[in-house]
Amino acid sequence: DQAAVEESLRQQIQCLEKRIAEKDAAAEMQQELKAQASNEEMKRLKRTNKKLLQRQQIIEKELVTCAKGNDSLRGRILTMASEASSKEQTLTAALSQLKS
Repeated sequence: DQAAVEESLRQQIQCLEKRIAEKDAAAEMQQELKAQASNEEMKRLKRTNKKLLQRQQIIEKELVTCAKGNDSLRGRILTMASEASSKEQTLTAALSQLKS
């Protein structure tokens, strides 16, 4: 009878050891899955960051192009204003001559 009790206890211990090993394996797998998910999230964030940096570079180039265009337009407007002023002075002088 003592041998049967010892065998039963031995089987229970083996069963508990097996459960502990399974629990440890499950915990290890869970940690691996968390690490994988974290790696995937990190990869996703890196891709997003790369896209945002590319968009930033495009916008910076567009701003430079716009600034150059604004400079060109400013130059044209100043030229037109100068020409208009010269024409106005010419017309004023001509009108003064006609009046005298």
